[in-house]
Amino acid sequence: MSKASFMDKYVQCPFFKRFEINQVCCEGVNGASTSRMAFRSMKEMKDYVRRVCASSDYETCPIAKGLNQYWEDELNGKK
Repeated sequence: MSKASFMDKYVQCPFFKRFEINQVCCEGVNGASTSRMAFRSMKEMKDYVRRVCASSDYETCPIAKGLNQYWEDELNGKK
């Protein structure tokens, strides 16, 4: 699933990069890296994407929470 998939168009999270087999790949903390969430099955990944990445609740994701805090600190000069 590294190519564009049918789910890409539904993702609302601004930190999303791409899908790989049973993985959601997102922006890393320094902008030059990638964070990955690996799932035991494609079904579990799709369920997570529908529930979190493709909803307005994407900020409940631990990666999104961390990146929101990182960028907020960067913008406020706390780093």
